[in-house]
Amino acid sequence: MELILSLIIGLLLIFVISCFFVIWNLNRKNEIYEGWVSNFKARADNTWHQMKELDQRQMFESDDEVGIIFVEIRNLIQELDEKLGENLEDDSDES
Repeated sequence: MELILSLIIGLLLIFVISCFFVIWNLNRKNEIYEGWVSNFKARADNTWHQMKELDQRQMFESDDEVGIIFVEIRNLIQELDEKLGENLEDDSDES
């Protein structure tokens, strides 16, 4: 009886240690991916602000062909904001 109990405890201990390692590894990867997404969002926001600065007279943004790029970048930033649960900082810049 003691042998069976020792075997069960040993197997449970191996299972708990394995689960701990899996959770730790997944958490580490999740933190890395969160950092990548945050960096990408910051770069996209920076790109948007630079484009708006360059196009102060809205000559490019209102153009049909080039304006599509402005709209797509803004949609990308909005989608990232929604996924990250953030509010848009500059709603007045939307076109």
